[in-house]
Amino acid sequence: MNIKMSGRIAFTIFVSIYLAYGLTLTVFSHSGFPQAMYTNTFMPYLSDKPVGEDGFYMLTVAWNLAAKHKIVYNLNKLTTGIQPLSTFIYAALAWIVQFFNGDKWVFIRLVITFNVVSLLLFAHVLGIIAKTLIPNNKSEKYQAYVLTFTIAIFNFSLFCTFGYGLETGIYLIFIAICLLYTLRFANSRKLSFQQAIV
Repeated sequence: MNIKMSGRIAFTIFVSIYLAYGLTLTVFSHSGFPQAMYTNTFMPYLSDKPVGEDGFYMLTVAWNLAAKHKIVYNLNKLTTGIQPLSTFIYAALAWIVQFFNGDKWVFIRLVITFNVVSLLLFAHVLGIIAKTLIPNNKSEKYQAYVLTFTIAIFNFSLFCTFGYGLETGIYLIFIAICLLYTLRFANSRKLSFQQAIV
């Protein structure tokens, strides 16, 4: 078995482990709220992890936006304290859940799934950036991609950032895409990165 084939197998295993973790968290986390500080359960409660307090605020507004077509918080109180990009994206997810008569716990599970996929996309873009930075050596480019991708998907801080429920993860994807296209523009014009930015 050559190095490239074993690298692909390892890469497939890493992606499978990450997706298995994310989907296990999505499917098997407990609905509702814990009744004690220590619950003697292996899986977290959806009300606690990975979505956080500020994330729940935005998810409440997104749920109400999908249901009532107004940007309101609890008790129909108008609000402006949201991050609009993710609120509208989450409102689309909430609308899908509501269309199929799902409840708010199903909505949170869908949001977690969305953020698991978002981190996968971010890791992919980072991998392409790493590959772009390597001179014309196919083997080294592939290794740079796999290493960068793997570090990103197994970085627990990144996982928490994407899963918290705010739009930080979405912005990180956009920033990475802009960086990638700046590098490609620089390479196509044979410019340095600094020249491409200016």
